[in-house]
Amino acid sequence: MTVKNLFIFVSLMCTLPGIPLTFATDFMAAHYLTNPDSVNETTKFVAQGWGSMLIVKGIFLWYVRDVGPSLARKAIILASLLENLALVVLHLIALNNGVETGVAWGQVLISVVIVAWSGMLFSKESRIVA
Repeated sequence: MTVKNLFIFVSLMCTLPGIPLTFATDFMAAHYLTNPDSVNETTKFVAQGWGSMLIVKGIFLWYVRDVGPSLARKAIILASLLENLALVVLHLIALNNGVETGVAWGQVLISVVIVAWSGMLFSKESRIVA
């Protein structure tokens, strides 16, 4: 449960869904949304933007996986914790409102793992003085 392993895991969890979000938006909508017919050009554009951002984040985390203890590393861990906490809340709302299919529970599980892992590592990083 090292920072390097967290960065590699999050890198993969960003890049793997980022590629189909960017290049196969209709495929993702058909699997994640209860009403994929509601997807229009605007929502495709937003999904492609989100997907490309996930790909870039995955590449970024891959390149910083070996960074040593620093304020920057601490900030990256905190960002992973907060963004995945927000994703848990958003996906639970979407699941509760019938917007997403049961496939989204996989994302909730992955995000909960990242929140717990990031929280544990962040508490250890807090001992590092900037």
